[in-house]
Amino acid sequence: MAKQAKYEGLLDSLPDSILCHILSFLPTRDAVRTSVLSSRWRHLFISSISKLDFKDCFKESRITVDRIGSFKKFVERTLVISDSSFYLLIAGDTEIGYPRWLISGCLVLEVLVLFHCFINGASELNIHGLSLKRLVLDFQNLVCKNDFDWLFVIDAPSLVYFKYFCRVGRGYALRNMESLEKADITIFNFNDVDRERSEALLRGICNVRVLHLSIIDHDAPLLRTPLDPVLAFNKLVELQFKNHCGFRNVSVTWIVEFLEFLHRTPNLKTFILDLADADRVFESLPEQVPSCLLYHLKEISILSFKGYTHMFKLVSYFQNHALALEKIVLSINVLRECPSSIIEKLLSLPKKSKKCEFVIC
Repeated sequence: MAKQAKYEGLLDSLPDSILCHILSFLPTRDAVRTSVLSSRWRHLFISSISKLDFKDCFKESRITVDRIGSFKKFVERTLVISDSSFYLLIAGDTEIGYPRWLISGCLVLEVLVLFHCFINGASELNIHGLSLKRLVLDFQNLVCKNDFDWLFVIDAPSLVYFKYFCRVGRGYALRNMESLEKADITIFNFNDVDRERSEALLRGICNVRVLHLSIIDHDAPLLRTPLDPVLAFNKLVELQFKNHCGFRNVSVTWIVEFLEFLHRTPNLKTFILDLADADRVFESLPEQVPSCLLYHLKEISILSFKGYTHMFKLVSYFQNHALALEKIVLSINVLRECPSSIIEKLLSLPKKSKKCEFVIC
């Protein structure tokens, strides 16, 4: 005991800067535990870390609603009193929910990652962060849930990156997203009920410059026809779209429907389209050509090109209307013909842009 007291005395004699440096080598959970040693140590750990990592703190065997409530208060209090930039990662494998999660009033939180946590039944995620630059909401454990009814309220004027990996929630109020540069949106189990709600999500990120959009295991088209006239992506310069049908026998008309979406992207320069689930034949393509295709698109990438007739038809559609097109990149997958035959067919297609070239990979 005397030796322990001696060591404790030595530690207490060290300046705060040295103690913070020592704490910086500890896992978040162990660094936080030092806050109970004395009043001096209560907030010392806050100056020692720039990343609050709680990915191992929630296990099904010990989590309770009361513990989640205490944890919420701890995180919010820590962020408010901190004076340095924070990366906050919260993850868990529990399905015990909390009726409302609120992160607000924090001037130092720059990165927030919520992964597999606090999801069960109707609830609300409310995030107000003036300094927040990156936000990741990754709830892919909800793929098989039928009761997801969350409301997402996000006010983040400094946000430059947003990732949403989840089912469609009950509603979205996304405000002050003018600084947004890139968004990665992946939606699971899409159906007719989700369509109008998903447009609210898209409207909230309409200022984005780069959008990667994926729809997985769906029963309905992504967008209503006609589209909401308010839904326009005037700043968008790069768009990537993937439609993954899984084992469902879904019509390939999603290609035609998504080409209609290009009418909402007037300044698009790069378009990446994944045809992994486009084996079924479509009969026609839109008669009205999007203005971005006519005047602005410079590069089109087609992933999982399998050499079907309707896929050649799609390439021909692009080439017949794209006046500014400089490059078409084709990622060939599951060849039905030899590569030289496919290349020969592609080169024989008429094109409007004289400087357009094919890149095969």
